[in-house]
Amino acid sequence: REVYLKGEAFFKIVHTADSRKFKVRTADDFSVDVLGTQFTVAKRQKATRVVLNEGEVQCNMGEQQDKTLILKPGNLIDFQHKKSGYALKNVDANQYSSWKDRKLMLKNTTIEEIGNMLSETYGIQIEVEDSLLLSREVSGSVPMDNIEILLDGLAVACHIQNKKEGQKVLLSNLYP
Repeated sequence: REVYLKGEAFFKIVHTADSRKFKVRTADDFSVDVLGTQFTVAKRQKATRVVLNEGEVQCNMGEQQDKTLILKPGNLIDFQHKKSGYALKNVDANQYSSWKDRKLMLKNTTIEEIGNMLSETYGIQIEVEDSLLLSREVSGSVPMDNIEILLDGLAVACHIQNKKEGQKVLLSNLYP
């Protein structure tokens, strides 16, 4: 029971009668071992993120995967590929798995973080006229079915304007 993942997936694993492990591999230097749990794994260019909703998982890191870390519900780990470094924090796990319900839940999320998500998910590049815009935060929930609604909601919530040209979106202050 082993999968190789590129992208993002939500797993709901049940125990087997013989307690066989389930393993998710995202790179030669990172994998997740689990027996029965619910969690999200997002393999991106620079890092892999694991967020645990229920149960317990073991993250195996490093070239030889000799460094391990046990996650508890609500834990998030960001593992930086090739650097073998990681950041561990406590989060609302539902925020990171809301995409499976076609929603994007934001909680004090910066425009920079939203831009990274739009780039990785939709191939949209966010550009800003003023770099201070990147640190603005927004909270709420928006549907992921329509990128225009998402961008318009972001503009209203952050008091900015957006101009979409193909796969690029230029964000600028509402009142220059």
